[in-house]
Amino acid sequence: MLNLMESNERKKIGQLGGEIINGKIRLGNSERNGDGLFSWFDSLKMKETDYVPTSNCIMPLSLLKELGGFDPYYIYGYEDNDLGWRVRKKGLKCIMDDKIAAYHHVSNTGRTSNFFLFHKNRIRFLIKKEKFYFLIFLPLIDIYYAFKLLPARIKEFSQKPLEKVAWLDKSQKKKDCGKIKKILILVIYSYRNLLKAYWWNLMHLAETLRIRRENPDFIKNEI
Repeated sequence: MLNLMESNERKKIGQLGGEIINGKIRLGNSERNGDGLFSWFDSLKMKETDYVPTSNCIMPLSLLKELGGFDPYYIYGYEDNDLGWRVRKKGLKCIMDDKIAAYHHVSNTGRTSNFFLFHKNRIRFLIKKEKFYFLIFLPLIDIYYAFKLLPARIKEFSQKPLEKVAWLDKSQKKKDCGKIKKILILVIYSYRNLLKAYWWNLMHLAETLRIRRENPDFIKNEI
């Protein structure tokens, strides 16, 4: 990783790393307004991507300080997307390579994320980076994706027990029920939290717009 960063490509690479989950390389796309969609690869040589998961990432400390560090308002989820987006705004590349990938074992039972955090942070990320005319239509786009992804969600959820669903909170995972009731729980829980996420972003819209406008130094603020 150091050799690559210090080579002739050094001036072009802002982030370098890789991540393997369940035996495959997971490549997240922060530009897509989809619900938990990733691309999966068996091999991935020096591929440019939107961001590098910081579970295995190297970047210059000077660049991290210049960007102001991580945005602490995400509180788990989309903090990597946000940092990668700011790296690319500087004209630098985010590169992933399976030769430097680390195995990331994700626990479905111990994971602290949920539908609300995912949607809250996704919407906030889009508010920070997208043009205003796109944001006007964002609720309609989300409604479209909700219906588009519903069949795939039902199929996925019907084939696994509730405790194996990473994005479901612990209180919901403990419920013992049949297939139809399980699907209803998952669908209602998912889209109820989507509405909750919009409400949260509406209540914090002024603060998000301020950060979008001012690009604060989060490292200095934390110190």
